[in-house]
Amino acid sequence: MYAIIGILDSSTQEQIRSVWQSLSDNGLSDYAYEVKNREPHLTLASFEKLDLATIQSIMKKLSVHYAPIKLNISSISSFLGSPIITLNPVKTPELTAFHADLHGKISNYVARASAYLPQYWVPHLTLANRVAEDKLASAYFHCLYHCPPISGQLTGLKLIKIGNGQVEDIYEVPLKIV
Repeated sequence: MYAIIGILDSSTQEQIRSVWQSLSDNGLSDYAYEVKNREPHLTLASFEKLDLATIQSIMKKLSVHYAPIKLNISSISSFLGSPIITLNPVKTPELTAFHADLHGKISNYVARASAYLPQYWVPHLTLANRVAEDKLASAYFHCLYHCPPISGQLTGLKLIKIGNGQVEDIYEVPLKIV
């Protein structure tokens, strides 16, 4: 599987990594360490197959039309029926427009039922996933009280490949208005 993720500023990454470590240290979730090279991110799109050169070109062209996008993160949540805990950036007009612009350009490559399509997308940063049922409440409360509100930025785009227990970086571009 492939994905386009939003890269976060270093301070936001540090704060999320700190929560990941705290969850692991307390025996609540090892999500962050289940896959080699996982980094805090905002997933924007996913693909099973893609034309690599075309996707790279789209990402490069899109990146020069946007400055880093402000992210205000002040809530945690979970998806119904799934033992996952997420941080949720506010779905601002700027973030929404950027995401819609990206999908307008990659629509030929994205599955019609993708959870990342603009009409379905719930922006989130995963703190824990596949949490054991007997630890879910403790993990949720841990995040609730150990995650301060975050004012960060989405600073770039990265194309990744996920498989065989690792994340492989394929292509990366910073957001910058030229």
